[in-house]
Amino acid sequence: MLEKNTFKLILIILVLFIFFTLFYSLQNEVTILRVVESRDENLIWERRIINKNSFVIKYLHSVAKTEVKEFFEIRDGEIILTATEYQSYGAGLPVNTRGQYILKNDKFIIKDIEEKIDNLLLRISDSSQHELIYLNKRYPLYELAGTNTLIEFRTEKLSYFQFLTWEVKKWLNQKN
Repeated sequence: MLEKNTFKLILIILVLFIFFTLFYSLQNEVTILRVVESRDENLIWERRIINKNSFVIKYLHSVAKTEVKEFFEIRDGEIILTATEYQSYGAGLPVNTRGQYILKNDKFIIKDIEEKIDNLLLRISDSSQHELIYLNKRYPLYELAGTNTLIEFRTEKLSYFQFLTWEVKKWLNQKN
């Protein structure tokens, strides 16, 4: 009789655990940042993003051959340009823009831009050596995507259940 009651108790706890896990997973969302080839949607890079995580796109300016950094933040699933940093006025670099404009260590820095970017497209080239920097790790986009590839940065919100399924699929693909 005791074994039967213990089994029922374990079964009830398991059912409650599954119910609360599913309820929680349907209520919460997870944001994914993806980098895809714009033309054929091939996935280049993706990571889970915690609200207000930031990333940097770094490249060499095509004319001045100086380093340019663009700083972005993910807020509520949207990509926000927060700052830029560059060493010289080259073609295509801002002169008049929103934000706080300062000169520091021989670099031009524009902070507090706070501009929502609806469609972040980037043409990759070997000469510009485009890199994505996320959580202090560098991802050489010019190697991952190939030269002259048009890439797009996208965010996607997934339910927690969808996210868990996504993680399991990634883990299974790594095993193969």
